[in-house]
Amino acid sequence: MEKILKDYFEELCTRDALFEEKYDETQIEDCIKYITELAQDQADGKQEVAITSFTVFAWARDYFIKGNAEIEKEKKRKEEEKSKKRELERIKEEQKKREKERYEKEHAMEQTTIFDILGG
Repeated sequence: MEKILKDYFEELCTRDALFEEKYDETQIEDCIKYITELAQDQADGKQEVAITSFTVFAWARDYFIKGNAEIEKEKKRKEEEKSKKRELERIKEEQKKREKERYEKEHAMEQTTIFDILGG
């Protein structure tokens, strides 16, 4: 992947002055880590996910164009979104559990017991 990205970046430098200005060959490994993290986010826990080469190259370009500060901000925002999503799921599960307990408690009072049958 590193060779493919290097070739892409070199070609991109010849036609994109903004990219050429921001590109730093020593950060290719960090760029690959960034792409991998984005791919894992896309997978959202699935074993496999298909991501087009167009998307991967766009992420690679964005890594250098946006800069690390912007990338870190975006990463933090996504982590906050995930955290909020997990919290909402936890709240929903708690609500379901309380509703189930309430339902069982209400219906348990209506059940016939052995004492009702024996007349006790």
